[in-house]
Amino acid sequence: MSEETPTAAPGEPIVRAQGLVKRYGELRALDGFDLEVHRGEIVVLIGPSGSGKSTALRSLNGLEHPDEGTLVVLGREVLDLDTDMDAHRADVGMVFQHFNLFPHMSVLDNLCLAPKLVRRTADADAKRRGRELLERVGIGEKADEFPDNLSGGQKQRVAIARALAMEPQLMLFDEPTSALDPEMVGEVLAVMRDLAERMTMIVVTHEMGFAREVASRVVFMDEGKVVEQGPPTQLFDDPQEARTKAFLEMIL
Repeated sequence: MSEETPTAAPGEPIVRAQGLVKRYGELRALDGFDLEVHRGEIVVLIGPSGSGKSTALRSLNGLEHPDEGTLVVLGREVLDLDTDMDAHRADVGMVFQHFNLFPHMSVLDNLCLAPKLVRRTADADAKRRGRELLERVGIGEKADEFPDNLSGGQKQRVAIARALAMEPQLMLFDEPTSALDPEMVGEVLAVMRDLAERMTMIVVTHEMGFAREVASRVVFMDEGKVVEQGPPTQLFDDPQEARTKAFLEMIL
């Protein structure tokens, strides 16, 4: 694991965001965002485009720096300028809409690069772990291929395996299927369903069927803040807030 990897105390949330504000000029992408996530939860963020979902997720990983509020993830004060963000990102895996694979490197080498550079994992150990992860996501035979030879769904599965290669304590998914052709969405969601049985995950997605099936809690966001949250059956079948009801009526 990373040097001096902290963690939340037993029973404490591993994510605690309070009053996060993120400004881009006059726009408030986050406007008092609050969220707590406990170990083992699968939390799905939903909401209209521009509601702040991706900004919230990127803040958890330190890719965005909110202007106000407090943010503690895995025991780290993420907004503290003295926090080692490289160590933080090693413990918080993230999968993006686009795959961001190195095209000049094989699939296996894409998986091995970060563990060797950041975790100081031996080459043989990194390759063994990489092959195990590729088998887990169903593309073990693609280890020696180059990314340009893969389908979009296969590339996203490589991206998931690459994040897992760092042995993160928390996984973040930012609309991981939005750039895929419809027939490829299912294979990526299947991998995520498998991961949900063993990891803490926060997922931004428009796949409401996945949210209903897999989430332990669904969080509806609008205008940079949490409007309503609850178990999938409650939020989808009996939403309490008018804004939530209006959103769900448009998409369901």
